[in-house]
Parts: sequence; C-alpha cells; structure tokens
Amino acid sequence: QEFNEQLLERSWDLLLANEEVGDLDVIRMLSLLRRAGQDAPLVVVVDEVTDALIQTCMRAGASDVVARRDTQRLPLVVARELTHLRTGRTVRDAIKQAQDAELRCLGLLESCRDAIAYVHDGMHVYANPSYLKMFGFDTVQALEEVPLLDIVAPEFSATLKKMLRDTMGATIGETAAEVCCKRKDGTLVRVNVSLSKARYDGES
Repeated sequence: QEFNEQLLERSWDLLLANEEVGDLDVIRMLSLLRRAGQDAPLVVVVDEVTDALIQTCMRAGASDVVARRDTQRLPLVVARELTHLRTGRTVRDAIKQAQDAELRCLGLLESCRDAIAYVHDGMHVYANPSYLKMFGFDTVQALEEVPLLDIVAPEFSATLKKMLRDTMGATIGETAAEVCCKRKDGTLVRVNVSLSKARYDGES
C-alpha cells in the first residue's frame, strides 16, 4: 500500500529494488508501477545474479538485474536507463506536439473557405467542406472513390497529369493552372488549381 501511494505521489525517473521488500516481490512492484502509469525503469539489485532470476525479472518488465556487490556496473546501468528514459520521453513529447499541430492544421482546413484536398496515388484521401461543396459531394467517403483525374474535363486531363508529374518529380515546388472541372451532377466549373507536395496521416 505504501509503495503504491508513493508511486502516485509523483513521476519517478528510476527505481532500484531489492528482489523482495517485505511481502512485495519484484513482479508485484512492476505491476503496480505500470498500473500507476509510470514509465520509469526498474533495476533489481540482488545478492546473487542467476540466469533464472534474470529471465524472471526481465520477462516481468525489469530493465536489468545487478548484483549488490557489483558497485562498478550499477552506476553504468543507472546512467544507461536514465538516458533511455529521457530519450523516450523526448520522442513521446515530440510525437504529441506533432499530433497537436496536425489537429490544429485540420481545424484550419475545416474552416478555410478555399477548396482544399489531399490526394495520394491519384485518389482523394481528404477534402475540406469547401471542396466537397464545390464538387457536390456530401461526405469525404463518397469522394474517396473518385480519382482526381475524374473531376477534370477530358480536354484538361493532359494538363493535370503534367502538373502532377512536375509536382511529384520535385522539379517545381508548386504548380498552378486554370482548368475546367466536373461536379458530381455533371455540370462544369472553371477552377484555379494549385498542386504542391504535402504529408497527410503519415503519407506524402
């Protein structure tokens, strides 16, 4: 109970544990550690290191097992685990920041009056409300079945294909042209199309 309360009091960077502390063994400690949402590594310090003990502790989630008398190795293990911990936390923070930024960008796209869409391998994977309204679609799911070339009038297909090649070939950062597009109901509309490389949902 006391160990569990201490886990919940603060965020820990590393724990050193005896093989057994009273009636609390290492496996139970690791279970409580993860249940508390802690990512701190746990290093087990024992009198005698055996292969069986290493396997048991490591399988339970311990970061390492060190002999108590091995005073030279223990500081190295602690330093290594703290480095791994900081690296992992830095990566998680970066991922979280990127996800937050992506959500903010998505919010801006949703409220933008310009018609914007993401296309991957020639197929729509996202379109904002302005884009859906322009071409007469109710949902992104309905548009996902429509290739980009299918919303362009046939006489402008060659123009759009060249724009796609230039954009994906990185010969030009952004390409733009006025083309005639087809709405879902078959009516035509002249549109100023601008293409540029982008990443969406991990895909470029």
